[in-house]
Amino acid sequence: MAIKRGGLGAATKYRGSEFIREVKETVNVQKYLCSLGVLTEDAEDFGDYLRDHCVNPEHQDNNPTMLVFRDGANCQACGMKADIFDLFFMFNPQYAKDGRPNYRAAADLLLAGDWKRGDEEVAAPKEFRSIDQGLADRYHFQLAEKAAMELRPGLTALDGLLAFGFTKKTIRKWKLGLAWVLVK
Repeated sequence: MAIKRGGLGAATKYRGSEFIREVKETVNVQKYLCSLGVLTEDAEDFGDYLRDHCVNPEHQDNNPTMLVFRDGANCQACGMKADIFDLFFMFNPQYAKDGRPNYRAAADLLLAGDWKRGDEEVAAPKEFRSIDQGLADRYHFQLAEKAAMELRPGLTALDGLLAFGFTKKTIRKWKLGLAWVLVK
Protein backbone atom coordinates (compact mmCIF):
# COMPACT_ATOMS: atom_id res chain seq x y z
CA MET A 1 0.00 0.00 0.00
CA ALA A 2 1.61 3.27 -1.10
CA ILE A 3 1.35 6.01 1.49
CA LYS A 4 2.24 9.63 0.97
CA ARG A 5 4.65 10.67 3.71
CA GLY A 6 5.11 14.00 5.36
CA GLY A 7 1.72 14.96 6.71
CA LEU A 8 0.24 14.38 10.13
CA GLY A 9 -1.85 11.27 10.24
CA ALA A 10 0.42 9.32 7.87
CA ALA A 11 1.00 6.54 10.39
CA THR A 12 -2.70 6.02 11.04
CA LYS A 13 -3.10 4.81 7.44
CA TYR A 14 -0.97 1.73 8.14
CA ARG A 15 -2.38 -1.51 9.41
CA GLY A 16 -0.93 -3.24 12.46
CA SER A 17 2.71 -2.44 13.10
CA GLU A 18 3.66 -1.53 9.54
CA PHE A 19 4.02 2.11 10.57
CA ILE A 20 6.67 1.16 13.14
CA ARG A 21 8.77 -0.50 10.44
CA GLU A 22 8.24 2.49 8.14
CA VAL A 23 9.43 4.96 10.80
CA LYS A 24 12.49 2.86 11.66
CA GLU A 25 13.43 2.65 7.99
CA THR A 26 12.76 6.33 7.29
CA VAL A 27 13.92 8.43 10.25
CA ASN A 28 17.62 9.19 10.78
CA VAL A 29 18.40 9.00 14.51
CA GLN A 30 21.50 11.20 14.12
CA LYS A 31 19.47 14.00 12.53
CA TYR A 32 16.75 13.61 15.15
CA LEU A 33 19.16 13.92 18.09
CA CYS A 34 20.97 16.85 16.44
CA SER A 35 17.67 18.68 16.00
CA LEU A 36 16.96 18.25 19.72
CA GLY A 37 20.38 19.68 20.57
CA VAL A 38 21.28 16.50 22.43
CA LEU A 39 24.47 15.76 20.52
CA THR A 40 27.34 18.04 21.49
CA GLU A 41 29.52 19.93 19.03
CA ASP A 42 32.51 17.76 19.87
CA ALA A 43 30.75 14.57 18.76
CA GLU A 44 33.26 12.53 16.76
CA ASP A 45 32.15 11.50 13.28
CA PHE A 46 33.34 8.03 12.22
CA GLY A 47 31.37 7.90 8.97
CA ASP A 48 28.72 5.29 9.78
CA TYR A 49 28.25 6.51 13.35
CA LEU A 50 28.89 9.40 15.73
CA ARG A 51 30.44 9.02 19.18
CA ASP A 52 29.19 11.36 21.88
CA HIS A 53 28.13 11.47 25.52
CA CYS A 54 25.32 9.13 26.54
CA VAL A 55 21.77 10.48 26.54
CA ASN A 56 20.61 8.03 29.20
CA PRO A 57 19.59 10.21 32.21
CA GLU A 58 20.70 7.45 34.60
CA HIS A 59 24.25 7.48 33.21
CA GLN A 60 26.60 10.31 34.13
CA ASP A 61 28.95 10.11 31.15
CA ASN A 62 32.26 11.95 31.52
CA ASN A 63 33.76 10.44 28.36
CA PRO A 64 32.00 9.95 25.03
CA THR A 65 30.82 6.33 25.07
CA MET A 66 27.56 6.36 23.09
CA LEU A 67 27.59 5.38 19.43
CA VAL A 68 24.80 6.99 17.42
CA PHE A 69 23.96 5.20 14.19
CA ARG A 70 21.40 6.24 11.60
CA ASP A 71 18.93 3.70 12.97
CA GLY A 72 19.65 3.75 16.69
CA ALA A 73 22.05 4.40 19.55
CA ASN A 74 24.18 2.18 21.75
CA CYS A 75 26.14 3.20 24.85
CA GLN A 76 29.13 0.97 25.37
CA ALA A 77 29.48 1.97 29.03
CA CYS A 78 25.97 1.62 30.48
CA GLY A 79 24.59 -0.81 27.90
CA MET A 80 21.68 1.38 26.79
CA LYS A 81 20.38 0.46 23.35
CA ALA A 82 17.69 2.57 21.76
CA ASP A 83 15.90 2.84 18.45
CA ILE A 84 14.09 5.94 17.24
CA PHE A 85 10.97 5.21 19.31
CA ASP A 86 12.95 4.63 22.54
CA LEU A 87 14.68 7.97 22.04
CA PHE A 88 11.43 9.74 21.12
CA PHE A 89 9.71 8.58 24.32
CA MET A 90 12.81 9.40 26.38
CA PHE A 91 12.62 13.05 25.28
CA ASN A 92 8.81 13.22 24.97
CA PRO A 93 7.38 11.38 27.99
CA GLN A 94 4.01 13.07 27.52
CA TYR A 95 3.34 10.58 24.69
CA ALA A 96 3.63 7.65 27.08
CA LYS A 97 0.62 7.87 29.38
CA ASP A 98 0.52 5.44 32.29
CA GLY A 99 3.72 3.83 31.00
CA ARG A 100 2.07 2.87 27.70
CA PRO A 101 3.70 4.58 24.72
CA ASN A 102 1.47 5.92 21.98
CA TYR A 103 3.36 4.64 18.93
CA ARG A 104 0.89 6.03 16.39
CA ALA A 105 1.22 9.59 17.69
CA ALA A 106 4.99 9.23 17.84
CA ALA A 107 5.07 7.89 14.28
CA ASP A 108 2.95 10.77 13.02
CA LEU A 109 5.31 13.31 14.57
CA LEU A 110 8.47 11.51 13.44
CA LEU A 111 7.26 11.09 9.86
CA ALA A 112 6.23 14.75 9.74
CA GLY A 113 9.65 15.93 10.91
CA ASP A 114 12.71 16.73 8.84
CA TRP A 115 14.72 13.72 10.02
CA LYS A 116 14.40 11.48 7.01
CA ARG A 117 17.31 9.54 5.61
CA GLY A 118 18.62 10.65 2.24
CA ASP A 119 19.30 8.38 -0.72
CA GLU A 120 23.03 8.54 0.04
CA GLU A 121 22.40 6.93 3.43
CA VAL A 122 21.06 3.67 2.07
CA ALA A 123 23.51 0.98 3.02
CA ALA A 124 25.30 -0.76 0.19
CA PRO A 125 24.82 -4.51 0.05
CA LYS A 126 27.60 -6.41 1.79
CA GLU A 127 30.01 -8.33 -0.37
CA PHE A 128 30.40 -12.01 0.32
CA ARG A 129 33.80 -13.62 0.20
CA SER A 130 35.06 -17.07 0.90
CA ILE A 131 37.32 -17.39 3.90
CA ASP A 132 40.50 -19.44 3.79
CA GLN A 133 39.93 -21.84 6.67
CA GLY A 134 43.62 -22.69 6.99
CA LEU A 135 44.84 -19.09 7.08
CA ALA A 136 44.71 -18.80 10.87
CA ASP A 137 46.62 -22.06 11.27
CA ARG A 138 49.35 -20.98 8.84
CA TYR A 139 49.66 -17.58 10.48
CA HIS A 140 49.84 -19.15 13.95
CA PHE A 141 52.58 -21.55 12.87
CA GLN A 142 54.52 -18.75 11.16
CA LEU A 143 54.53 -16.73 14.37
CA ALA A 144 55.60 -19.75 16.39
CA GLU A 145 58.34 -20.68 13.91
CA LYS A 146 59.66 -17.11 13.90
CA ALA A 147 59.92 -17.12 17.70
CA ALA A 148 61.49 -20.59 17.71
CA MET A 149 64.02 -19.65 15.00
CA GLU A 150 65.16 -16.58 16.95
CA LEU A 151 66.03 -18.69 20.02
CA ARG A 152 66.99 -22.05 18.47
CA PRO A 153 67.86 -21.85 14.78
CA GLY A 154 66.70 -24.80 12.70
CA LEU A 155 63.83 -25.76 15.04
CA THR A 156 60.32 -25.42 13.62
CA ALA A 157 57.13 -25.10 15.61
CA LEU A 158 56.06 -28.55 14.48
CA ASP A 159 59.38 -30.07 15.57
CA GLY A 160 59.04 -28.47 18.98
CA LEU A 161 55.51 -29.77 19.51
CA LEU A 162 56.45 -33.25 18.36
CA ALA A 163 59.37 -33.14 20.83
CA PHE A 164 56.86 -32.42 23.61
CA GLY A 165 55.02 -35.63 22.65
CA PHE A 166 52.08 -34.20 20.66
CA THR A 167 51.00 -36.15 17.59
CA LYS A 168 50.41 -34.48 14.24
CA LYS A 169 46.73 -35.42 14.53
CA THR A 170 46.46 -33.66 17.93
CA ILE A 171 48.33 -30.62 16.64
CA ARG A 172 45.91 -30.28 13.70
CA LYS A 173 42.79 -30.96 15.76
CA TRP A 174 43.60 -28.43 18.49
CA LYS A 175 45.47 -26.02 16.19
CA LEU A 176 48.50 -25.96 18.44
CA GLY A 177 51.58 -23.83 17.96
CA LEU A 178 54.83 -23.41 19.80
CA ALA A 179 56.61 -20.29 20.95
CA TRP A 180 59.75 -20.23 23.03
CA VAL A 181 59.65 -17.67 25.83
CA LEU A 182 62.58 -16.26 27.78
CA VAL A 183 62.26 -16.98 31.48
CA LYS A 184 63.90 -14.66 34.00
